Amino acid sequence: MTNETTVNSSGIKMSEARLAMHGRILRCSLEGNPEDCPLYELRRLPVEERLAWLASKTDKELERLLSYHTKCLDQKVVAKSSK
Repeated sequence: MTNETTVNSSGIKMSEARLAMHGRILRCSLEGNPEDCPLYELRRLPVEERLAWLASKTDKELERLLSYHTKCLDQKVVAKSSK
């Protein structure tokens, strides 16, 4: 894992984004491993392979994935609260 200090457009240090993605490659914050998630197949791999995959991602890829997961989580929380 690299020790990047680049700051993304949201003001998050990429090392923080990389750390945040560690939890997301393990499971979804709300539903375990939903099939509609772009990380669904990845989460089915052994942890070592998931970590290697994460280490191979660029800052831009991590920024995009973290943004996607943040928006998805927000939408699912709103949907659950309106039921």
